Amino acid sequence: MLADRRRVWGGVELAKAAGIAPSYAVTILQKLCFSGWVKSVEDGYALTQPRELLDSWARAVDFAGSRAQRRFVVPGDVVEVERRLVEVAGRLRARYALTLFSGARRRAPFVRASVAHAYFEGDAARVAAEIGARPISEGGNLVLVEPDDDAVFLALQESEGARIVSDARLYADLYNFGARGREQAEFLLETVMPDLRTQDSPAVQAAFVAAIALRGKADEAVSRNEWEKAVDLLERAQESFLASPAASAAREARRVRLLLWMALAHVAFKRKDP
Repeated sequence: MLADRRRVWGGVELAKAAGIAPSYAVTILQKLCFSGWVKSVEDGYALTQPRELLDSWARAVDFAGSRAQRRFVVPGDVVEVERRLVEVAGRLRARYALTLFSGARRRAPFVRASVAHAYFEGDAARVAAEIGARPISEGGNLVLVEPDDDAVFLALQESEGARIVSDARLYADLYNFGARGREQAEFLLETVMPDLRTQDSPAVQAAFVAAIALRGKADEAVSRNEWEKAVDLLERAQESFLASPAASAAREARRVRLLLWMALAHVAFKRKDP
């Protein structure tokens, strides 16, 4: 429904599209109606609060912790890794879909990443051998994720010859991922799902994006243990979020506050350490 937000869906029609039983589809639709995100209309069901539904889904997604993943080291940069994966998967007719920053780079590039991520269904070992990949337990620059179900392959898109998950799935996967996933998710929504963005003025939106960028730089400083720099950036980001009337500002201010407390604790410990 989030991939075709203006459509009125029948229960059987939605069940067929999602590959689930009609009775299960109706149960889900009734729950969505109860939550106020969907309403029953004459010809079926229609979304009433797509942004709220999308954010509720995104908050529940834990991409890094909830799926079986296989990691590899592949010669070349991330662009070359993705190109070779797409080429070999296509030749072997393996089912795949790029996600996270690999998908975002083709839809709304904003955050640079050095690791390629894709949902993959098939013989991962054969694909790895074809592209010259070496299995590794941690790190690496290619992550193939075993899907929990077929839902990840619904409403696939194609860009630059590569298959990508739907924009809604891409947003949900990015939302809680790593230091800069939320930043990329927000940029994706603003860029390719403008009907879901908040109705803030251009000036408010620009200030909010600038605050997000500050928080992104602070996250990078935290990852490098540059705690004093992180404190400065987080204090500036928190001030911007607290002053912002943007719909998402209060939520971001709470997240920044937690990071700021952590950074301040590290700075205090460092100063006490002889």
